[in-house]
Amino acid sequence: MQLLLAVVLAAGVFFAVPRGVTVGSIQVRSSRMSFNASKSTYQIILTATIPIFNPNYMPVQVSGSLVVSFYDQQAGVTGLDPVNVPARAFPKIITVDMDASSVPQEYVFTIYTHCTTFPMETIFFLTGKLQSKYLGGLFHIPDIDNYFIISCTSPPDRKSEPPRLPTRPAKPPRLPPRPPKPPRFESSAAGVEEEQPRGSEDWTEDVVV
Repeated sequence: MQLLLAVVLAAGVFFAVPRGVTVGSIQVRSSRMSFNASKSTYQIILTATIPIFNPNYMPVQVSGSLVVSFYDQQAGVTGLDPVNVPARAFPKIITVDMDASSVPQEYVFTIYTHCTTFPMETIFFLTGKLQSKYLGGLFHIPDIDNYFIISCTSPPDRKSEPPRLPTRPAKPPRLPPRPPKPPRFESSAAGVEEEQPRGSEDWTEDVVV
């Protein structure tokens, strides 16, 4: 009985012990970008794709905040609402839209210059603090500290068009009718070829006396 109890406790500890939730390589792209040169304003909406790895045997909740900066100037803060990550997720992909339009006005011209001259790219920095909730406890996830280069000429995402049904192949053209066979000719006594009417071998002429 004690051995069985020890096995059950060991199994419970193995499955319930918290394991560290981690963040994979984050991909960031621009989903919307516009400039107003007369008012010295701009709008950039960035989309971050965040892979979350959960090695636990039970689901967890991940929440926190993300900060986008243009060098040392903060461009926007985005809160991450609690997201359920299933057990043994390798990984669970989270998509977050971030507004990076809050830099001071004196930096707007720099961003505008980067996006209107070759190579039409600009750089942003991404930092973040995330935490996971597992069995009622809160656990810290390693901080996010990364940079990324945004192409100012990237078009927004478009939905892929549905596949089209294949069209029926065109019917082959009909062949023209065969030409009639030429009439047969037989040699006469005078050596001239004359047409032999059909059924002439069985035809006789009645002679009236």
